Amino acid sequence: MGKFKAEENLDGVIRLMMLMGTWPMDSSSILYTIRGYTTIFLIASFTVTTIAQALEFVDTEETSFALCCVMASFHTVIKYFFLYTKKAHVLNLIKILNKPILSIHDDHLDIFLIKKLKMCRFFQHLFLYSAVGTGVLIVIIPLLNMRPEKSLPVPFPMNMEQQSSLVHISVWLFQGVAVILTTTSIGCFDGLLFFFIAVAAAELRILREKIAKTINLQSLDSQNMQIQDFDNRINNLLKDCVKQHIAIERYITSIQTTFSSAFLIQLLVSLLITCLIGFTLILIPIVSIDFGMCTLMFVAASTELVLFCAAGNEITLQSENIRDACYMSQWVNCGPSVRKTLFIIMERSKRPFKLSAAGFVFLSLDTLVSVSEDFLISFIT
Repeated sequence: MGKFKAEENLDGVIRLMMLMGTWPMDSSSILYTIRGYTTIFLIASFTVTTIAQALEFVDTEETSFALCCVMASFHTVIKYFFLYTKKAHVLNLIKILNKPILSIHDDHLDIFLIKKLKMCRFFQHLFLYSAVGTGVLIVIIPLLNMRPEKSLPVPFPMNMEQQSSLVHISVWLFQGVAVILTTTSIGCFDGLLFFFIAVAAAELRILREKIAKTINLQSLDSQNMQIQDFDNRINNLLKDCVKQHIAIERYITSIQTTFSSAFLIQLLVSLLITCLIGFTLILIPIVSIDFGMCTLMFVAASTELVLFCAAGNEITLQSENIRDACYMSQWVNCGPSVRKTLFIIMERSKRPFKLSAAGFVFLSLDTLVSVSEDFLISFIT
Protein backbone atom coordinates (compact mmCIF):
# COMPACT_ATOMS: atom_id res chain seq x y z
CA MET A 1 0.00 0.00 0.00
CA GLY A 2 1.82 3.07 -1.28
CA LYS A 3 1.01 6.75 -0.83
CA PHE A 4 0.31 8.83 -3.89
CA LYS A 5 2.04 12.22 -3.92
CA ALA A 6 0.84 14.76 -6.45
CA GLU A 7 4.07 16.78 -6.43
CA GLU A 8 6.17 13.74 -7.39
CA ASN A 9 3.95 12.97 -10.38
CA LEU A 10 4.03 16.61 -11.47
CA ASP A 11 7.77 16.90 -11.02
CA GLY A 12 8.56 17.61 -14.69
CA VAL A 13 5.86 20.26 -15.07
CA ILE A 14 6.76 21.92 -11.78
CA ARG A 15 10.47 22.04 -12.63
CA LEU A 16 9.87 23.66 -16.02
CA MET A 17 7.44 26.21 -14.62
CA MET A 18 9.79 27.02 -11.74
CA LEU A 19 12.56 27.52 -14.29
CA MET A 20 10.34 30.12 -15.97
CA GLY A 21 9.30 31.51 -12.58
CA THR A 22 5.61 30.83 -13.16
CA TRP A 23 4.80 27.97 -10.78
CA PRO A 24 2.45 29.28 -8.03
CA MET A 25 4.12 29.36 -4.63
CA ASP A 26 2.94 30.51 -1.21
CA SER A 27 6.14 32.52 -0.81
CA SER A 28 8.84 33.16 -3.38
CA SER A 29 12.13 35.01 -3.59
CA ILE A 30 12.52 38.33 -5.37
CA LEU A 31 14.63 36.67 -8.07
CA TYR A 32 11.92 34.08 -8.69
CA THR A 33 9.26 36.79 -8.97
CA ILE A 34 11.39 38.81 -11.40
CA ARG A 35 11.93 35.70 -13.50
CA GLY A 36 8.19 35.09 -13.67
CA TYR A 37 7.33 38.66 -14.62
CA THR A 38 10.08 38.63 -17.25
CA THR A 39 8.58 35.50 -18.83
CA ILE A 40 5.10 37.03 -18.97
CA PHE A 41 6.47 40.37 -20.24
CA LEU A 42 8.33 38.68 -23.10
CA ILE A 43 5.27 36.69 -24.15
CA ALA A 44 3.00 39.75 -23.87
CA SER A 45 5.45 41.91 -25.87
CA PHE A 46 5.64 39.22 -28.53
CA THR A 47 1.83 39.20 -28.70
CA VAL A 48 1.61 42.98 -29.12
CA THR A 49 4.28 43.20 -31.84
CA THR A 50 2.74 40.32 -33.79
CA ILE A 51 -0.72 41.89 -33.59
CA ALA A 52 0.73 45.16 -34.89
CA GLN A 53 2.19 43.36 -37.90
CA ALA A 54 -0.98 41.34 -38.54
CA LEU A 55 -3.05 44.55 -38.65
CA GLU A 56 -0.95 45.80 -41.57
CA PHE A 57 -2.18 42.81 -43.64
CA VAL A 58 0.81 42.66 -45.96
CA ASP A 59 0.15 39.12 -47.16
CA THR A 60 -2.69 36.62 -46.60
CA GLU A 61 -0.39 33.70 -45.77
CA GLU A 62 1.79 35.83 -43.51
CA THR A 63 -1.19 37.39 -41.73
CA SER A 64 -2.86 34.02 -41.18
CA PHE A 65 0.31 32.57 -39.66
CA ALA A 66 0.79 35.69 -37.52
CA LEU A 67 -2.75 35.33 -36.17
CA CYS A 68 -2.02 31.71 -35.21
CA CYS A 69 1.00 32.87 -33.22
CA VAL A 70 -1.03 35.69 -31.66
CA MET A 71 -3.75 33.31 -30.50
CA ALA A 72 -1.18 30.95 -28.98
CA SER A 73 0.74 33.66 -27.13
CA PHE A 74 -2.33 35.66 -26.10
CA HIS A 75 -4.07 32.68 -24.55
CA THR A 76 -0.80 31.84 -22.76
CA VAL A 77 -0.93 35.26 -21.10
CA ILE A 78 -4.57 34.65 -20.16
CA LYS A 79 -3.66 31.25 -18.69
CA TYR A 80 -0.98 32.85 -16.54
CA PHE A 81 -3.53 35.42 -15.40
CA PHE A 82 -5.87 32.60 -14.35
CA LEU A 83 -2.99 30.77 -12.70
CA TYR A 84 -2.04 33.88 -10.73
CA THR A 85 -5.61 34.67 -9.62
CA LYS A 86 -6.37 31.01 -8.82
CA LYS A 87 -3.02 30.28 -7.17
CA ALA A 88 -4.57 29.27 -3.86
CA HIS A 89 -7.06 26.99 -5.63
CA VAL A 90 -4.33 25.19 -7.58
CA LEU A 91 -2.28 24.56 -4.46
CA ASN A 92 -5.44 23.43 -2.68
CA LEU A 93 -6.10 20.85 -5.41
CA ILE A 94 -2.69 19.34 -4.72
CA LYS A 95 -3.44 19.30 -0.99
CA ILE A 96 -6.74 17.52 -1.64
CA LEU A 97 -4.98 14.84 -3.68
CA ASN A 98 -2.46 14.30 -0.90
CA LYS A 99 -5.17 13.55 1.67
CA PRO A 100 -5.20 9.87 2.77
CA ILE A 101 -8.71 9.22 1.46
CA LEU A 102 -7.51 9.90 -2.11
CA SER A 103 -3.82 9.07 -1.88
CA ILE A 104 -3.75 5.75 0.00
CA HIS A 105 -5.33 2.65 -1.54
CA ASP A 106 -4.89 -1.11 -1.33
CA ASP A 107 -2.41 -2.59 -3.79
CA HIS A 108 -5.08 -4.18 -6.00
CA LEU A 109 -6.76 -0.77 -6.31
CA ASP A 110 -3.59 1.28 -6.56
CA ILE A 111 -2.89 -0.42 -9.90
CA PHE A 112 -5.62 1.64 -11.57
CA LEU A 113 -4.05 4.90 -10.38
CA ILE A 114 -0.56 3.79 -11.45
CA LYS A 115 -1.79 2.87 -14.94
CA LYS A 116 -3.61 6.17 -15.29
CA LEU A 117 -0.54 8.13 -14.18
CA LYS A 118 1.63 6.30 -16.73
CA MET A 119 -0.86 7.12 -19.46
CA CYS A 120 -1.08 10.72 -18.24
CA ARG A 121 2.70 11.09 -18.24
CA PHE A 122 2.92 9.71 -21.78
CA PHE A 123 0.41 12.20 -23.16
CA GLN A 124 1.94 15.03 -21.13
CA HIS A 125 5.32 14.36 -22.74
CA LEU A 126 3.77 13.83 -26.18
CA PHE A 127 2.01 17.18 -26.13
CA LEU A 128 4.91 19.03 -24.52
CA TYR A 129 7.37 17.73 -27.11
CA SER A 130 5.02 18.49 -30.00
CA ALA A 131 4.41 22.02 -28.69
CA VAL A 132 8.09 22.77 -28.02
CA GLY A 133 9.05 21.06 -31.29
CA THR A 134 6.69 23.38 -33.12
CA GLY A 135 8.25 26.37 -31.38
CA VAL A 136 11.80 25.27 -32.23
CA LEU A 137 10.83 24.74 -35.86
CA ILE A 138 9.26 28.21 -36.02
CA VAL A 139 12.48 29.73 -34.65
CA ILE A 140 14.93 27.92 -36.92
CA ILE A 141 12.82 27.90 -40.08
CA PRO A 142 14.39 31.14 -41.42
CA LEU A 143 17.74 29.31 -41.38
CA LEU A 144 16.35 26.30 -43.27
CA ASN A 145 14.10 27.99 -45.79
CA MET A 146 14.98 30.03 -48.87
CA ARG A 147 13.81 33.34 -47.49
CA PRO A 148 15.22 36.87 -47.71
CA GLU A 149 18.52 37.36 -45.93
CA LYS A 150 17.06 39.12 -42.88
CA SER A 151 13.90 37.09 -42.35
CA LEU A 152 12.39 36.43 -38.92
CA PRO A 153 10.54 33.47 -37.36
CA VAL A 154 7.31 35.51 -37.05
CA PRO A 155 6.22 38.67 -38.90
CA PHE A 156 7.47 41.80 -37.12
CA PRO A 157 6.33 45.45 -37.56
CA MET A 158 9.71 46.63 -38.81
CA ASN A 159 11.48 46.32 -42.16
CA MET A 160 14.55 44.26 -41.32
CA GLU A 161 16.19 45.00 -44.67
CA GLN A 162 16.61 48.61 -43.57
CA GLN A 163 18.02 47.67 -40.16
CA SER A 164 21.50 46.69 -39.08
CA SER A 165 22.51 43.10 -38.44
CA LEU A 166 22.60 43.81 -34.70
CA VAL A 167 18.94 44.87 -34.71
CA HIS A 168 17.99 41.84 -36.81
CA ILE A 169 19.78 39.43 -34.46
CA SER A 170 18.24 41.12 -31.41
CA VAL A 171 14.71 40.82 -32.81
CA TRP A 172 15.36 37.22 -33.87
CA LEU A 173 16.54 36.34 -30.36
CA PHE A 174 13.57 38.14 -28.80
CA GLN A 175 11.11 36.25 -30.97
CA GLY A 176 12.95 32.96 -30.48
CA VAL A 177 12.91 33.22 -26.69
CA ALA A 178 9.26 34.36 -26.66
CA VAL A 179 8.14 31.51 -28.94
CA ILE A 180 9.96 28.86 -26.88
CA LEU A 181 8.57 30.30 -23.63
CA THR A 182 5.07 30.33 -25.13
CA THR A 183 5.13 26.74 -26.37
CA THR A 184 6.74 25.47 -23.16
CA SER A 185 4.15 27.32 -21.08
CA ILE A 186 1.30 25.83 -23.11
CA GLY A 187 2.73 22.33 -22.71
CA CYS A 188 3.19 22.73 -18.95
CA PHE A 189 -0.16 24.37 -18.23
CA ASP A 190 -2.13 21.87 -20.29
CA GLY A 191 -0.15 19.02 -18.76
CA LEU A 192 -1.14 20.31 -15.32
CA LEU A 193 -4.84 20.43 -16.23
CA PHE A 194 -4.75 17.01 -17.87
CA PHE A 195 -3.11 15.56 -14.75
CA PHE A 196 -5.86 16.85 -12.46
CA ILE A 197 -8.60 15.49 -14.74
CA ALA A 198 -6.89 12.12 -15.27
CA VAL A 199 -6.44 11.57 -11.52
CA ALA A 200 -10.15 12.32 -10.97
CA ALA A 201 -11.07 9.62 -13.50
CA ALA A 202 -8.69 7.15 -11.82
CA GLU A 203 -10.17 7.86 -8.39
CA LEU A 204 -13.67 7.18 -9.74
CA ARG A 205 -12.47 3.89 -11.23
CA ILE A 206 -10.94 2.92 -7.87
CA LEU A 207 -14.21 3.76 -6.10
CA ARG A 208 -16.14 1.63 -8.57
CA GLU A 209 -13.87 -1.37 -7.98
CA LYS A 210 -13.93 -0.79 -4.24
CA ILE A 211 -17.74 -0.92 -4.13
CA ALA A 212 -17.84 -4.11 -6.19
CA LYS A 213 -15.13 -5.84 -4.13
CA THR A 214 -16.65 -4.76 -0.82
CA ILE A 215 -19.82 -6.76 -1.39
CA ASN A 216 -18.78 -9.48 -3.80
CA LEU A 217 -15.78 -10.68 -1.82
CA GLN A 218 -17.34 -10.39 1.62
CA SER A 219 -20.55 -12.12 0.52
CA LEU A 220 -18.62 -15.37 0.35
CA ASP A 221 -18.50 -15.40 4.17
CA SER A 222 -22.18 -14.69 4.65
CA GLN A 223 -23.00 -18.34 5.35
CA ASN A 224 -20.75 -18.35 8.43
CA MET A 225 -21.93 -15.08 9.95
CA GLN A 226 -25.08 -13.72 11.50
CA ILE A 227 -27.01 -11.57 9.05
CA GLN A 228 -26.88 -8.54 11.35
CA ASP A 229 -23.12 -8.84 11.86
CA PHE A 230 -22.59 -9.35 8.15
CA ASP A 231 -24.63 -6.26 7.27
CA ASN A 232 -22.83 -4.14 9.84
CA ARG A 233 -19.48 -5.22 8.46
CA ILE A 234 -20.46 -4.48 4.86
CA ASN A 235 -22.16 -1.22 5.78
CA ASN A 236 -19.07 0.06 7.58
CA LEU A 237 -17.01 -0.63 4.46
CA LEU A 238 -19.58 1.06 2.27
CA LYS A 239 -19.55 4.13 4.51
CA ASP A 240 -15.87 4.51 3.61
CA CYS A 241 -16.91 4.35 -0.05
CA VAL A 242 -19.46 7.10 0.57
CA LYS A 243 -16.80 9.28 2.20
CA GLN A 244 -14.48 8.65 -0.74
CA HIS A 245 -17.30 9.49 -3.17
CA ILE A 246 -17.88 12.81 -1.38
CA ALA A 247 -14.13 13.56 -1.43
CA ILE A 248 -13.97 12.88 -5.18
CA GLU A 249 -17.02 15.07 -5.76
CA ARG A 250 -15.41 17.95 -3.88
CA TYR A 251 -12.19 17.47 -5.82
CA ILE A 252 -13.96 17.54 -9.19
CA THR A 253 -15.99 20.56 -8.09
CA SER A 254 -12.72 22.31 -7.21
CA ILE A 255 -11.35 21.52 -10.68
CA GLN A 256 -14.50 22.97 -12.24
CA THR A 257 -14.37 26.09 -10.07
CA THR A 258 -10.67 26.67 -10.70
CA PHE A 259 -10.38 25.96 -14.42
CA SER A 260 -13.87 26.49 -15.85
CA SER A 261 -12.98 29.74 -17.63
CA ALA A 262 -9.61 28.32 -18.66
CA PHE A 263 -11.40 25.38 -20.32
CA LEU A 264 -13.53 27.78 -22.35
CA ILE A 265 -10.53 29.84 -23.48
CA GLN A 266 -8.72 26.60 -24.29
CA LEU A 267 -11.51 25.26 -26.50
CA LEU A 268 -12.02 28.56 -28.32
CA VAL A 269 -8.32 29.10 -28.98
CA SER A 270 -7.73 25.50 -30.08
CA LEU A 271 -10.66 25.78 -32.49
CA LEU A 272 -9.52 29.14 -33.88
CA ILE A 273 -5.91 28.01 -34.28
CA THR A 274 -7.03 24.79 -35.97
CA CYS A 275 -9.18 26.71 -38.45
CA LEU A 276 -6.46 29.31 -39.14
CA ILE A 277 -3.82 26.64 -39.68
CA GLY A 278 -6.18 24.72 -41.95
CA PHE A 279 -6.65 27.89 -44.01
CA THR A 280 -2.89 28.55 -44.04
CA LEU A 281 -2.14 25.01 -45.26
CA ILE A 282 -4.21 25.71 -48.38
CA LEU A 283 -1.95 28.66 -49.26
CA ILE A 284 1.41 26.96 -48.64
CA PRO A 285 3.10 24.61 -51.16
CA ILE A 286 3.12 21.02 -49.89
CA VAL A 287 6.84 20.55 -50.54
CA SER A 288 7.89 23.58 -48.46
CA ILE A 289 9.27 23.58 -44.92
CA ASP A 290 6.50 26.00 -43.95
CA PHE A 291 3.96 23.28 -44.72
CA GLY A 292 5.70 20.86 -42.36
CA MET A 293 5.83 23.48 -39.63
CA CYS A 294 2.13 24.34 -40.00
CA THR A 295 1.25 20.64 -40.03
CA LEU A 296 3.10 20.13 -36.74
CA MET A 297 1.29 23.14 -35.28
CA PHE A 298 -2.01 21.69 -36.47
CA VAL A 299 -1.23 18.35 -34.81
CA ALA A 300 -0.33 20.09 -31.53
CA ALA A 301 -3.56 22.15 -31.50
CA SER A 302 -5.67 19.10 -32.39
CA THR A 303 -3.96 16.97 -29.72
CA GLU A 304 -4.71 19.66 -27.16
CA LEU A 305 -8.39 19.60 -28.06
CA VAL A 306 -8.62 15.80 -28.07
CA LEU A 307 -6.87 15.43 -24.70
CA PHE A 308 -9.26 17.67 -22.80
CA CYS A 309 -12.44 16.34 -24.40
CA ALA A 310 -11.39 12.70 -23.96
CA ALA A 311 -10.31 13.24 -20.34
CA GLY A 312 -13.53 15.08 -19.47
CA ASN A 313 -15.58 12.36 -21.16
CA GLU A 314 -13.87 9.66 -19.09
CA ILE A 315 -14.85 11.39 -15.85
CA THR A 316 -18.48 11.28 -16.96
CA LEU A 317 -18.28 7.61 -17.95
CA GLN A 318 -16.52 6.53 -14.75
CA SER A 319 -19.05 8.37 -12.58
CA GLU A 320 -21.90 6.64 -14.43
CA ASN A 321 -20.22 3.26 -13.92
CA ILE A 322 -20.39 3.70 -10.13
CA ARG A 323 -24.16 3.28 -10.32
CA ASP A 324 -23.71 0.12 -12.40
CA ALA A 325 -21.20 -1.24 -9.87
CA CYS A 326 -23.78 -0.87 -7.10
CA TYR A 327 -26.52 -2.54 -9.11
CA MET A 328 -24.33 -5.39 -10.40
CA SER A 329 -23.00 -6.23 -6.93
CA GLN A 330 -24.45 -9.07 -4.84
CA TRP A 331 -26.83 -6.79 -2.96
CA VAL A 332 -29.43 -9.59 -2.82
CA ASN A 333 -27.29 -11.26 -0.13
CA CYS A 334 -27.38 -8.14 2.04
CA GLY A 335 -29.89 -6.69 4.45
CA PRO A 336 -31.89 -3.42 4.40
CA SER A 337 -29.11 -1.22 5.83
CA VAL A 338 -26.64 -2.20 3.09
CA ARG A 339 -29.26 -1.82 0.38
CA LYS A 340 -30.12 1.64 1.70
CA THR A 341 -26.47 2.73 1.52
CA LEU A 342 -26.15 1.35 -2.01
CA PHE A 343 -29.35 3.14 -2.98
CA ILE A 344 -27.96 6.46 -1.72
CA ILE A 345 -24.80 5.98 -3.80
CA MET A 346 -26.86 5.04 -6.87
CA GLU A 347 -29.11 8.08 -6.49
CA ARG A 348 -26.09 10.39 -6.41
CA SER A 349 -24.62 8.63 -9.45
CA LYS A 350 -27.75 9.35 -11.50
CA ARG A 351 -26.31 12.82 -12.00
CA PRO A 352 -22.83 12.05 -13.36
CA PHE A 353 -19.90 14.41 -12.95
CA LYS A 354 -19.32 16.66 -15.95
CA LEU A 355 -16.65 19.26 -16.55
CA SER A 356 -17.88 22.27 -18.48
CA ALA A 357 -16.22 25.18 -20.21
CA ALA A 358 -17.72 28.04 -18.18
CA GLY A 359 -21.14 26.38 -18.47
CA PHE A 360 -21.31 26.70 -22.28
CA VAL A 361 -20.25 23.21 -23.39
CA PHE A 362 -19.17 20.03 -21.64
CA LEU A 363 -15.75 18.47 -22.11
CA SER A 364 -16.91 15.33 -23.87
CA LEU A 365 -16.50 13.32 -27.05
CA ASP A 366 -19.79 14.79 -28.29
CA THR A 367 -18.22 18.24 -28.14
CA LEU A 368 -15.11 16.96 -29.91
CA VAL A 369 -17.16 15.38 -32.71
CA SER A 370 -19.24 18.54 -33.09
CA VAL A 371 -16.15 20.74 -33.28
CA SER A 372 -14.47 18.37 -35.75
CA GLU A 373 -17.54 18.33 -37.98
CA ASP A 374 -17.72 22.13 -38.01
CA PHE A 375 -14.03 22.33 -38.86
CA LEU A 376 -14.30 19.83 -41.72
CA ILE A 377 -17.35 21.60 -43.15
CA SER A 378 -15.64 25.00 -43.03
CA PHE A 379 -12.42 23.51 -44.43
CA ILE A 380 -14.14 21.76 -47.35
CA THR A 381 -16.40 24.67 -48.24
